[in-house]
Amino acid sequence: GNGSPLIVDMGAYEAQDIISPTVFSINRASPNPTNAASVGLIVTFSEPVTGVDTGDFSLLTTGSISGAGVTGLTGSGEIYTVTVDTGTGSGTLRLDVPETATVNDLNGNPLSSLPYTGGEVYDVDKTAPTVLSITRASPNPTNAPSVDFTVTFSENVAGVDVTDFAMTSGGDLVGANITGVNGSGAVYTVTASTGSGNGTLRLDIPDTASIHDAAGNSLTDLPYTEGQSYTIDKTAPTVDSILRADPNPTNAESVRFIVSF
Repeated sequence: GNGSPLIVDMGAYEAQDIISPTVFSINRASPNPTNAASVGLIVTFSEPVTGVDTGDFSLLTTGSISGAGVTGLTGSGEIYTVTVDTGTGSGTLRLDVPETATVNDLNGNPLSSLPYTGGEVYDVDKTAPTVLSITRASPNPTNAPSVDFTVTFSENVAGVDVTDFAMTSGGDLVGANITGVNGSGAVYTVTASTGSGNGTLRLDIPDTASIHDAAGNSLTDLPYTEGQSYTIDKTAPTVDSILRADPNPTNAESVRFIVSF
């Protein structure tokens, strides 16, 4: 009341933390796509938090995935790694933080901005690729020194090279072999030398093939021996005979000959 200034000792007060933590990101920690039985996800919060356990997470799956679940948790402070069993089937899998999560910062402020559904997604692929068809890509029958086969798989595959194929020949055909492979994705072209002689030529895929899809699933249902065959004919034709087809001698205005090859 006498006009004297009010002096407040701020040291008597402590600054209070009233800002709630949030989920900063959820990122994949394992290769993607995957056929693994379990995968890891790195969960990063906006500040150090406590009370994090497996019950603070949920999974969103699509496709035919079933039986997936959160099986483990490690970490501290701002960063945790969550382990997820991918179950059975194929589809997508995402780790979320639901509204029921009981995570707090070091001052007891609860996690906010929930549910968190913005994490990275795993593409879970447990379906092995198969061979759909092997068809001729060159004219048939043929006397060409080489022919092409079109090989079509059920999905995109990798690791395809000449060692993943074998030739089956019939007749007196000898020396046929695979000389090249090109293509990508689900369709490849295989070039084969037709060797010498005559007979049939078929492209097969033996059970030793090391072809796989992007998730690492190996090619199944091998060996594949159902492809189209080429008829290889390298014998030149000859004239067997030319014979009269009408009486001889003759006074006819025209006559016929039978030509046999």
